[in-house]
Amino acid sequence: MFVLIGIGLAGGIALGLRSRMFQVMPLPLRVLFRAAGLVTAGVLLPVILIFSVIAYSGSGIGDPGYSVTVENQMGNPVVFVVEGTNATPGSAMWEGVSLRPGAETVDHWIIPSGAFDDSKAIVRARNAAGEQVYCHAFAFDELKRIRFHIELRPGVADCS
Repeated sequence: MFVLIGIGLAGGIALGLRSRMFQVMPLPLRVLFRAAGLVTAGVLLPVILIFSVIAYSGSGIGDPGYSVTVENQMGNPVVFVVEGTNATPGSAMWEGVSLRPGAETVDHWIIPSGAFDDSKAIVRARNAAGEQVYCHAFAFDELKRIRFHIELRPGVADCS
């Protein structure tokens, strides 16, 4: 990120005070930048680069994600799946993970990606007979509140 800002600043200074780019800019943009005092590429280019970096930094690009632990507290073996995360077709979380009673597994999620992300991760568990015995939709705030530790318990069926 700092490399991009440095390149932008160096490029802006190298273009000088009077930029040809500004002179050929469409009139509405020229008026906008002149009104804002951004008439030179020496200022314009670094400003555009800085705003671009700021905009992309909150977009989830390069988001490291987080680990989520899923623990079976059912008393019987279950197979659980996760929907709405970064699970890809063919992966264990997509196809289903078997957990014996008391066992747990850890997975890496990037979705939901934070407090401002409205998406939810849906965790469903089925027993050996194929009946759904658990279903819950987790928002990021709830995952954070439970410290990213999901307990599969009987009677939870509120996938909303």
